[in-house]
Amino acid sequence: GYGYSVASLYALGFVSGAITSVFTGALVDRIGRKKAVMAYCALEIFINYLEQFPILLFLVVSRMIGGITTNLLYTVFETWLVT
Repeated sequence: GYGYSVASLYALGFVSGAITSVFTGALVDRIGRKKAVMAYCALEIFINYLEQFPILLFLVVSRMIGGITTNLLYTVFETWLVT
């Protein structure tokens, strides 16, 4: 393996999401919901691409970006649908 526990990688996504959640709302308000949804889709494609390689750094970066995209997933889509 990588010498890294799965639980640590899982928690890394939550921690990066918690840290960036403060800024995500303001960023979405600035760029717009439609562009934020498109950014979410592009970031998810990038994350999936990074996870195809057996390099620990890519996995760590993908989990950190995954925390940000989780914020977008659970806020932007719903508010875009409602408005």
